Amino acid sequence: MNKKIILPVLALIIYVVITWPKGDKANVDSRVSDTSDKIERAEKKKSPQVPNFKGDPNFKPQVVEQPKSTVKEEKFFRTTSPEALAHAENERIALEEGPGKTPAITKEQIAESKQLQSVIEATKDPKRFGSRLSPLVKAAPFDKNRFKSDKAYKEEYLNSAEPARVYQVDDKSKFQLKRKSPYYQEVVQGESVFISVEAEPNMPVSITSFDLGKFANHLTYQTVLADASGTATFEFFGMPGTFNNSNILVSSPTSRGQAKFVVYTKIKTENSN
Repeated sequence: MNKKIILPVLALIIYVVITWPKGDKANVDSRVSDTSDKIERAEKKKSPQVPNFKGDPNFKPQVVEQPKSTVKEEKFFRTTSPEALAHAENERIALEEGPGKTPAITKEQIAESKQLQSVIEATKDPKRFGSRLSPLVKAAPFDKNRFKSDKAYKEEYLNSAEPARVYQVDDKSKFQLKRKSPYYQEVVQGESVFISVEAEPNMPVSITSFDLGKFANHLTYQTVLADASGTATFEFFGMPGTFNNSNILVSSPTSRGQAKFVVYTKIKTENSN
């Protein structure tokens, strides 16, 4: 290599080494500190600052009173309807003293009711005669032609009772089942009311109470024969053990539609009427 080139390069390197700053630590720390202060100040500007208010020692808060309402407020809801009060008292007696106990069936009642006898017979063979014991078991099909022409079939049908007969109707019949007695009636335990409907004349009509009570056959369901005018009447008894609403359904296998009734049974007291 040419000495004329090497010598100037060496001289330049030596000059740079001599004149280059030595990197004083104090200066470096100072620069770092300055940078940190700038960052902190920037962050403080970004975050909201809570103003430092000095309280006024003479300040007194002003109390604003709400205007009094002129409407009189009732603290409790009070029933004033005599019927509602009577029903509430009926429930109170039932809950506190009990609704009473349904009397047992007697031999005399069994002897006078063919339909009751059919139910007792069904208890001995519930698998065969389950439809006589529960509204959840479908009733035997009704044959209108046999009922009109076969005396034995008609007698057997009227001498038995099935609670699910109230679900049997004839949607194509020209006869519409109609309610003749009030939808709602009240009865005192031990007394009775009458439920009447209009259906096809001389055809069977059935009734079922889904809430106790009993009918003239000493059951909660019954089948009767409508008279020549189509009227079928049932006697419902308010029994000890029954209270409040009894939901009742009526239908005929040869008429359109069903009829619902409600009988409210009151627990007998000294003031019962």
